[in-house]
Amino acid sequence: MKKIVLILLVILVSGALYATPEIGIPYMNKPTIDGKIDANEWQGASRVAGFHLLGGRGPEPNKSVVYVGYDDDNFYLAYRFYGPDKPKGVDRGKSGPYWEDDSIEFFLNGDINQESYYQIIANCSGGFVVFGYNLGGLGDGNDMGGKAVDLDVEYKTYISPAYPDLTASPDALWWEGEISISWKSLGYSPKEGDEGFLFLARDNVYPVAYNSDYGFAVNNFFEKDKYPIIHFLKDTVVARMYEDIYSDFEIYNPTGEEKSIDIINKIIYDGKISETIKDTIKIPAGKKSEFSLKEKLPKSIFTLITEITENGKVLQKTENDIINIEMFSYNYDKEKDKIILNFDFTGFGINKYPYVDLRLMNEDNMLDGFMINITEDKRQQTIEVDMSKYEKGKYTLVCWIKGTVNIVETIKK
Repeated sequence: MKKIVLILLVILVSGALYATPEIGIPYMNKPTIDGKIDANEWQGASRVAGFHLLGGRGPEPNKSVVYVGYDDDNFYLAYRFYGPDKPKGVDRGKSGPYWEDDSIEFFLNGDINQESYYQIIANCSGGFVVFGYNLGGLGDGNDMGGKAVDLDVEYKTYISPAYPDLTASPDALWWEGEISISWKSLGYSPKEGDEGFLFLARDNVYPVAYNSDYGFAVNNFFEKDKYPIIHFLKDTVVARMYEDIYSDFEIYNPTGEEKSIDIINKIIYDGKISETIKDTIKIPAGKKSEFSLKEKLPKSIFTLITEITENGKVLQKTENDIINIEMFSYNYDKEKDKIILNFDFTGFGINKYPYVDLRLMNEDNMLDGFMINITEDKRQQTIEVDMSKYEKGKYTLVCWIKGTVNIVETIKK
């Protein structure tokens, strides 16, 4: 069967400078903290996706999705981390190096005018630890010198039962959790219009170790200037990023009246704004609306800045480098016992991304590899991969663009 791969994804280039993301934190109904994300319970929360490897080294290999919200009493967070292998970790109680397990880390400040903030690390087995910083003597003031503290935290986690089934789709394999933290124990009492910061990070240790985040940290997770700004909202619509296509949003209006939002998208080439796309959307009370830029984005590589506001209040602000190219199609020809790949690099930035590294993998072993030079006269190419020397089974095609993983596809022989 022929498969066409159309790319619309984030690629983060090492050394690039990014604006600080901004996340609207909506006032929401209290969810049940049982470790399982219920869509109805979390529909009033913001949703962010698009985690990338620490240091801007490209998108993470697996998807990460986080939901956030608050009420008068608590801060709420839920996450779903996808991955092809069952996560590993041990519940050590309210102590221990949980960053050595498959875990989520987040740094939270509920009042930008206060120096205090907290680091929460929660692993896949339900264990967690909290570190406080600048808490009037509890922390030593050093960015990496927090002290373990005890907060009023409720945390549950859940691992998908599909993991033992090796035939399941990777999108059916995940682990998730829900967290509630009382504002009283945190020492904050945020109100509508207040600001703070929230840095989200994922520690992946099994079977492949990597760190990813939503916030553009460069060297480690303690770079406060890279932490996303959060805005506490009330009686507003909720902007929710798609899990895969970061130029598209689901907009939900939980209020009792029609709302109007403004969406501004700036397309940037070579550090300059080449186009600004402005949209205003009206959403009836209690309804959802899907917002998509798929038909408006150029077929090339560019930086996209998206800002969604309601009456000047920021609901979401993101900045990502986007590849929007009909990259390639592939087909396994059983009669010839070959994989036929057709590349089309029309619109590809020749100067910025001069080559593609394509590899055929069997688990962690590279079986075959090709270096594809992209030049003006070689924007369209066909490559054949001889599979006759390999046994029946599953194989993986991995495509790097200038060292950044962009495409991972499974081939069945």
